[in-house]
Amino acid sequence: MPEPGKNKPTARTGVCPAGAAPAAGFSLLEVLIALVVLSIGLLGVAAMSIESFRNSQDALLRTRAVNLAADMADTIRTNRPALAADPNAFVVALGDTGADNQCRDTVDAAGNVTAAAGACDPVQMAEHAVFEWKLSLADPRQGLPNGDGAIARDGLLPVRYTISIVWNERGEERRYDMRTQLMAPGGP
Repeated sequence: MPEPGKNKPTARTGVCPAGAAPAAGFSLLEVLIALVVLSIGLLGVAAMSIESFRNSQDALLRTRAVNLAADMADTIRTNRPALAADPNAFVVALGDTGADNQCRDTVDAAGNVTAAAGACDPVQMAEHAVFEWKLSLADPRQGLPNGDGAIARDGLLPVRYTISIVWNERGEERRYDMRTQLMAPGGP
C-alpha cells in the first residue's frame, strides 16, 4: 500500500515521482470556469427563448390584424346594396366608432331568434357592421392592444377601399393596410 502523499506531484516540479499515478479529479478553478461557461450558455438560451416568445406574440397580433381587415373586406363585398345606395356607407376614420343601429339578431330566454336585421336598411347594416368591427378591433382578448381602424374609399371606378388597422406593439404603433377593389355595384 502506498504511503499517503507519495502519489501527488511535487510542488516544485509538478511531476509525480517515478511509478506514481497523478492525482485524479478537478481543481476548484477548473470547476468554477466550467460553471461560468455553462452559465453564459444558459443565459443565451434564456435570451433566445424570450425573444422567440416576443416574436410569436408579434406574429399573433399581425395575424389578427390581417384577419380583421380581411373580415371587413368581405363584409364590404357582400353588402352591395349599401354601396349602391351610399358608396361611403363603410367609410370611417380612426377614432370614430361607427353607428350602433341595433342591426343584430337577438335571442330571448326561450331561444327564439328575433331578426333585427330585417328592420334595418342596407346602409344602416353597413354602419352597424363598421361599429361591430371597431369593437372587435379594441377587444382585449380577441382584438389588438389599443386597436383601431379606418376605411377610406377612392372616387375611381372600379371602387377601391383601403382598410387600415393600427395598434400598439411593444410600445410602438404598428399599421396594416389592405386594399380591396370592387367592381361597380351589380357587377361581378
